[in-house]
Amino acid sequence: MALVLTGETSELGWLEGENKTDVDDKKTVERSQTMKKESDQLAEEEKIDKKETAFLVAARNGIVEMVNEMLYRIPSVIHNTNSKKENVLLVAVLNRQPLVVQCLKTKMQSKPEVWNNLILTVDEDESTMLHLAAYAPGGDKPWQIAGSALQMVWDIKWFQVYTNTKSFYLI
Repeated sequence: MALVLTGETSELGWLEGENKTDVDDKKTVERSQTMKKESDQLAEEEKIDKKETAFLVAARNGIVEMVNEMLYRIPSVIHNTNSKKENVLLVAVLNRQPLVVQCLKTKMQSKPEVWNNLILTVDEDESTMLHLAAYAPGGDKPWQIAGSALQMVWDIKWFQVYTNTKSFYLI
């Protein structure tokens, strides 16, 4: 006959605790699988490009400092493309980032052949920089300004940025 004193556990206490941890482990595995499925669904919904590099993400989001630093440290990064075969200039134009376009233009003044290559590149849909510059983004992502008059001013500014960066090949 075993006497169990207060504060002590029975001989089978470790077994009971193990059963509880097995159940907890199963719940944890189920939660992680559920979270993975949800993240995969979100990735599909947002259409995250798995080939897109940090350089292209910086250009898409207009982070000029990061674009400059990556070009300085890794000059070959200028040739990166995403899964749609868009280079850094096409990504910046598509997402209406005039500061990134100007940054790339000034950086590539010493390398006109690279700049012309960036300008003349077409994506998998055979869209040039002109096509992407004319593309009007959906209702949720126009310029981040309010009012139709300011919207028109920014569209004119965007046209001026484009006309200043175009190559004579596109005329």
